[in-house]
Amino acid sequence: CKIFSHNNASTIAKIVSKMELEEYKVGNTICKFGAKGDKFYIIMSGEIKILVNRTDIKGAENSMKEVGRLKELQFFGEAALLDSNALRGATIVVVSPKCELLMLTREAFNGLKQFGIVDANAIKELQKVRKEMKAKDTVRRMASKMLVKGSGHALTRLQLKRAIKFAAKATISKDY
Repeated sequence: CKIFSHNNASTIAKIVSKMELEEYKVGNTICKFGAKGDKFYIIMSGEIKILVNRTDIKGAENSMKEVGRLKELQFFGEAALLDSNALRGATIVVVSPKCELLMLTREAFNGLKQFGIVDANAIKELQKVRKEMKAKDTVRRMASKMLVKGSGHALTRLQLKRAIKFAAKATISKDY
């Protein structure tokens, strides 16, 4: 996991010792959009899909739209470690037959910070990832609104995906 990749093996072992292994089956919901978040997850095996509330179809605000998938050694829930008022930005559902996750609570994370096990570099990386995710979400919502209003331009899915990635990078970059 890139957040802790700068740490040595001993430090990583201390962090992992505070994590719990959770197992889920296909179709299980790990967390729901809008719920209070207090856990961070690293996928050890399996695959999950990321669902967000639809805003691109009038009247479909309560339906969900898949916006991505994550696999082994990818993570989600980083906002829950940084912000005690964090709300889940997506619903996470297991798509593989089995999914194993390492879970770290905010309380355990704060304890690791207090004892200097989690350092400023890890916190900075978490903040960077959170900022990137917020930027992608903002751009995705803007793109959906553009499509609904009918800007007169028809984009293929691939073009839209590329535009979202570019706009997210531009939103984060200091060069723009």
